[in-house]
Amino acid sequence: MKIRKILVSVAGLALIVGTGAARSISANAASEYAIKGDAGVSFYAYMTTNSTFVPKMDLTYTITYLKGTSSLQPTGLPNTTETAATSSTATVSFTGEETLGTIASPDTVDTSVLKINTGSTSPKDDVTNNGMTKYAKEKVTLDFSNVTFKDVGDYDYLITPNSDASKKAIEYSSEPKIIRVMVRYAVDDNNNVINDSNGAPTFVSNAYVLYNTTATKGEDNKTAYSANTATKSFGFTNQYVTSKLALYGEVDGNQASWDEYFRYDLVITNLLPNTIYNASDTYFETKTSITAASPTAHDNLTAVPTDDNGKLTATYWLKQYQSVAFENIDRGASYTITDYKTTLDDEGYNKENKAPTYYIAEDISNTANVQLTSGTFTTVGGAGIIVLNEDKTLKYTETVDSTSTDYTGTWTQTDQTVVLSVNYKNSKTVTKVLYKVTNSSNSFTFTSNNQTSDISVLDNNYYNAVGTPVITGTPIVLDKDTYSISDASLDGGAIIVITNTKSGAIPTGIITKVAPYALALSVGAFGLIIFAKKRKKEEE
Repeated sequence: MKIRKILVSVAGLALIVGTGAARSISANAASEYAIKGDAGVSFYAYMTTNSTFVPKMDLTYTITYLKGTSSLQPTGLPNTTETAATSSTATVSFTGEETLGTIASPDTVDTSVLKINTGSTSPKDDVTNNGMTKYAKEKVTLDFSNVTFKDVGDYDYLITPNSDASKKAIEYSSEPKIIRVMVRYAVDDNNNVINDSNGAPTFVSNAYVLYNTTATKGEDNKTAYSANTATKSFGFTNQYVTSKLALYGEVDGNQASWDEYFRYDLVITNLLPNTIYNASDTYFETKTSITAASPTAHDNLTAVPTDDNGKLTATYWLKQYQSVAFENIDRGASYTITDYKTTLDDEGYNKENKAPTYYIAEDISNTANVQLTSGTFTTVGGAGIIVLNEDKTLKYTETVDSTSTDYTGTWTQTDQTVVLSVNYKNSKTVTKVLYKVTNSSNSFTFTSNNQTSDISVLDNNYYNAVGTPVITGTPIVLDKDTYSISDASLDGGAIIVITNTKSGAIPTGIITKVAPYALALSVGAFGLIIFAKKRKKEEE
């Protein structure tokens, strides 16, 4: 009889344990029956840019365990087998050859590949629109297979992005995120807990969610992070910040040659190593023409590689109204531009300032309506080149970002071309816009610092121009010894306009080319007079 009571008691105990297992796991059971995490949990590292590519580089993320809802804490960390580790690292590599997506139309995310749960049936890349237009992405993988979960509950891991201060062109994501691992009982279709062969309940890590964080300061002034469960995420957004570096070559003065190609040496450092940077050939010739002033043709590169240290070196040959522009130079890059001193000195340029002058300009995209307030256009020659009989006053309407402003300026005729020079004030800068007219009839072309725009004649002598004029500042004299300009840290872009000047006084008497013939003629005439006087004397 005693034996029977014990059996019943044991049976009753088994029933209680079995029933209780459907709600929670005892400490003994949990330590004996546990589950490993998944191996392929991923999120995205995004790189946004306005460039045509993203840099080849690595990004790293530090992983630490934050907290869990169960008193039975998991053992191990993702991405490491070291049982005593307090943190681990996830690394992702950008190859520089990623296909760029458009921020305005982000791609759909395959959450089954990431194993990140967002609750959305067709989630999109949540890449941040931070002033950039394009983005690339790479997966950052977390391996939870070495992590042992001993109880059901939610377990938070802090993912902290790391940065490299030496990479000035990268704006790193700085806000940590939390990945929450949700461990639940394994249940069948009827929502009954599934037990293993020993009768113990089983459980699964059935969800991984990446949350943005909320930061709070504690009494010790240390920052504590918690999951902001209202904002789920797919990853971290970084920026590859680039800007334009352009060089305009100009000549000025009544003896300056518009047909001569001048040499400019360009060196840019602190760029990406072993990377091709493209120069726009819209406003220069890839092979210069042979002219009387430049009898040798030169090659201008459109694709320039950097060396192992991220240094770019190139030489460009530019004549009047030509320029070279690199649209995607890394923020923080250093540059040196050198005007070729030997040729300029030999040809007598820059005598007044003892060196070329330059100014740093900025682009303004605008449209302009120009109207003559006096005079009319006339055409001369078989080509019908438009000229003006004299300088004219004009009205100039500039439209920037849908805001229109009227200004006045003058037309001036220079070297058989018409140059529109308009001085006006935009924001805080006095600016100068140069347009060169090259065609005629009822349709012709303006060239604004060699940027060409089609012009159509409107009513009442209005001419509609769309161009990109240049903001000019006060010209600065280049270094007199090197004829160079340098900037140790490019930020925001720069347009360098270098002007070489050659002027001379125009003779008021017989011009130089005629003088030798006039002199010969006068000497001959004087000889005839002497001869005539001598003959007359002999006859007497």
